[in-house]
Amino acid sequence: MIFDSQAPVGEGQGVYMSAVAEQLTGVDAERGIEIFSRVSVSHRARPWTVEDVQGPAVLRLYRARVSEHWVLDPERRPDQRTRVRP
Repeated sequence: MIFDSQAPVGEGQGVYMSAVAEQLTGVDAERGIEIFSRVSVSHRARPWTVEDVQGPAVLRLYRARVSEHWVLDPERRPDQRTRVRP
C-alpha cells in the first residue's frame, strides 16, 4: 500500500498492490542502481553504486512486478477499494 500518512482519516488517497519482488543482480542491478542513483542525486543526495547494494553491504535492490492494483474508493468510503483495470 502507498499512501500519505499525514492525511486526516477519511481524506487520504492510497494505492494497494499485489506484487512479487525479486532481488536484482548482474546487469539488472547495474541498470536499477543507475536509475536509483540518478533520482538520489536529483534530490541532492549522494550517488549510489552496485557495491552499495551487494556483497557485504546491508542494503539490497529489488524490483516488484505488480499483478493487480486498486485505489481508494473515489467516494472516499472507509475500507472500500476500487480495482483498476488495465
